Amino acid sequence: MGSACKCPHGEYVVPVGPSGCGKSTLPRMIAGLEGISSGPSAQRDIAMVFQNYALYPHKTVAANIAFALKMARMSKVDTVARVDRAADILGLKPCLDGYPRALSGMQRQRVAMGRATVRNSQVFLFDAPLSNLDAKLRVQMRTEIRLIGWPAMNLVKGVVAADGSLAGAGVVLAMQRQIAPGRKVTFGIRPEHLLLTETGLPATVVVVQPTGSEIHLVLRAGDQDMTAVIRERHRFAPGQTVHVTPEAGMEHLFDTATGERI
Repeated sequence: MGSACKCPHGEYVVPVGPSGCGKSTLPRMIAGLEGISSGPSAQRDIAMVFQNYALYPHKTVAANIAFALKMARMSKVDTVARVDRAADILGLKPCLDGYPRALSGMQRQRVAMGRATVRNSQVFLFDAPLSNLDAKLRVQMRTEIRLIGWPAMNLVKGVVAADGSLAGAGVVLAMQRQIAPGRKVTFGIRPEHLLLTETGLPATVVVVQPTGSEIHLVLRAGDQDMTAVIRERHRFAPGQTVHVTPEAGMEHLFDTATGERI
């Protein structure tokens, strides 16, 4: 446990060993919860999921997940979008208004994971995330831990134009819903619902990230950065121009001023 370890971006590292060897102490030291010889932990941008969940019993599931974002003073629109995405991935949407005491052990584990992952930190530390689950649930949770790395929802802030489109950040997006012109709204679309099309919003490929069965594209449209998840076989290169269109019916709209979903 004392030797140096380098973890490339996107890699999973799992320390193993007998009880008492320091498996839990190591991530606690990395997170700044245990004393260390040097290094400011506050500047490390680390999120941690504890073995005992450490949920707030008096807060709802939604409030538990959003707690770190609230402490970071994130806008209500972005907080709602991130909590919604985490709940969707982890199957917690029906539980958002409930309290931890009404949840199963696996659901509490999901809430703890959601609270950590919404921060989009540089490093995620999990202290024995499967130890409180039975054998069948451990298999399922191992799969879900691989899901939480999905790219965040794309958010575009703008003003509704007379033709019903959204204009903002140097881009124009067609919307399916009828919104009063002049209203400031935030348009949200998940990366897997941003489709490659022959015509549509022109965007420049900035980064290409092959992930096996998928390709994650970081795109620049106007002044807006977006991410698209492509499952078809295509060749992409930085600097290439593509066209993307939000999948019909999959958009999320929020009132920019209040953060309320429209």
